[in-house]
Amino acid sequence: MRSLLNWLFAQGAERVFANTYADNTRSVALLERLGFEEYRHYAAEQDASGKHLASCRMRLDRDLTCGIESGTSQPA
Repeated sequence: MRSLLNWLFAQGAERVFANTYADNTRSVALLERLGFEEYRHYAAEQDASGKHLASCRMRLDRDLTCGIESGTSQPA
């Protein structure tokens, strides 16, 4: 995942978004470890996939990725 993020930013991406269901705690935890922060939260009623589950959109900005290469997500 880190390699993909590094490649996306090397290609000029300014930010990367990831969507996950809010109750998928492992996915949320992984994204947070990579530096993603919650950008939007969607109620179950807003779920367009038909599953009727709450979800969130996570966002990672290029300027917050200082430690991705080394495995940390904290700015230097």
